[in-house]
Formats: sequence, C-alpha cells, structure tokens
Amino acid sequence: MQGVDEKACEAAVDYLCNYAEAAAMAHANRALAEHYRKAAKAELMLKSPLKTQGQKEAWAECQPEYLEKCKMEADAIKELAWHRHNMARVTAVLDMWRSLNASDRELRRIR
Repeated sequence: MQGVDEKACEAAVDYLCNYAEAAAMAHANRALAEHYRKAAKAELMLKSPLKTQGQKEAWAECQPEYLEKCKMEADAIKELAWHRHNMARVTAVLDMWRSLNASDRELRRIR
C-alpha cells in the first residue's frame, strides 16, 4: 500500500498501547507542577517584606524558589506537548492507513 507501510502502522499501534500511561502521567505531572508553582508563589507572597499586593507578587515572582517551580512547570508542559504531538501523529498515520485500505477495498469491489 502506498503512503503508509505496515511498519509505520505497527509503530503507531505500539505507541498507543505502550505510552498511554506515560501520556496520562505527563498530564498529571503538568497539573501538579502548576499547583506547586502557585503554592510556592502564595508562600513567598506571605513571606514578602513589602506592603502592597502588587509588590508582594512581583517580589515572589523574582525569587529562586518560584523560578525553580516555573522551570518544573515548563518541563512538564514540554513533556505533555511531546505526548500530544505523538498522539496526533500516530492517529494521523492510522487514519491514513484506514482511508487507503477503504479506497483499496472499494476499487477491488468495483473491478
């Protein structure tokens, strides 16, 4: 079959079967990282020596602890994006395979 070979289909099915848990974990890690970032910001704002809410927020967002949590969240977002991209890629491969097979069956039926 032209366009999608068996090896590509097997790799797509393999990804769907073997990486579902990793993709779910990436989603959970992203949510946890967001929570940790927000919690760190709240704690830092409470520790801030400044007076106004805006000043406390700005101070908290400049602290190394907060920046570390932002990096953790960015890494989690990157991992989740990687899984979403691969899910879209393998879905496209399988959709193309199905479409090509349907077209092939239709041509054989017509002949």
